[in-house]
Amino acid sequence: MEKKKIPSKRKNAAELRIERVTVMEARLNRAVEAVAFLEKALDLYETARNDLSILETYLASPEWKRDFNAREAGKLPPDLPCGVLTEDGIYDLLERNDELRRSMSKLLPAEDTSGSSE
Repeated sequence: MEKKKIPSKRKNAAELRIERVTVMEARLNRAVEAVAFLEKALDLYETARNDLSILETYLASPEWKRDFNAREAGKLPPDLPCGVLTEDGIYDLLERNDELRRSMSKLLPAEDTSGSSE
């Protein structure tokens, strides 16, 4: 009686290489997409940093309080967007910004101050 050869479920070196390259290609594609997205987001954030500073100054100013009181007294047009005059609008944004900055700082290694990647 002749024994039939049972196909091996083990992968040979060529199959493992193809699988590895396929997996690494998917990782590369995800990373390229994520880095491109982050670059665009950081560009947008860089322009918004000035706005955040101005909003923080405005929130602490007498002008903000006067504008807030004017809205409360109905002295502003009813169709004027006034999210900036909500009591928590700017404050919550500034808090979110601080949380985001803390999160970003955790992503960067403290010992890498050269600014270059090796």
